[in-house]
Amino acid sequence: MTNWTERHPAEHEALAAAAQNQLRLSQEMLRPSMILRPKLFIDGDRWCARHGEKSFEGVEGYGRSPEQAYEDFDRNWTLYIQCSDPAAPSPGRRSQ
Repeated sequence: MTNWTERHPAEHEALAAAAQNQLRLSQEMLRPSMILRPKLFIDGDRWCARHGEKSFEGVEGYGRSPEQAYEDFDRNWTLYIQCSDPAAPSPGRRSQ
């Protein structure tokens, strides 16, 4: 006796693709830029995504497109959070 996947390969592929799309969408929705919705604007010849009123008060990301600015913002936000967490390991900190 064959299993469902063997009997319905096209349906199985469609379900697998739908599951992958759902996973990608879920990951996209959990990005800092999607949750925090930083202000997006053009700064000179590049796009800026900023969370905070001024550059020295918040986190920014820059890029040649809005998507690149959001990607840079996500990286910078992650670094900001890691540096802000006193429990996070740092290069100069020794384990106790």
